[in-house]
Amino acid sequence: AGDWKDWSVGVYVNSHDRTSLYVAKEWLHQPNVSWWPRSVHLGVLAVAATGYKPVLVGALGEVVLRFGKYETAFLVQPVSVGDSPAVIAWQVFRVQF
Repeated sequence: AGDWKDWSVGVYVNSHDRTSLYVAKEWLHQPNVSWWPRSVHLGVLAVAATGYKPVLVGALGEVVLRFGKYETAFLVQPVSVGDSPAVIAWQVFRVQF
């Protein structure tokens, strides 16, 4: 039970060709200025992921574009953490439930 809003869990193959399991909590903000596009949100993603040595625990910056219940996100890990390299990633498609 409990509120799982803004939480994500998943599986992917990482850059070391290892299977990674992750859990993440997302905080998004939409700047309150008249010129800012309503579909663009800035955020931080707190992540724990297996498949790295040591297990990756960190924060990623993100820009999320929302179109109804669909979204795409650009993520940035600006520094290397353990054997996880600095990365810029694009989540092509996400659905909000």
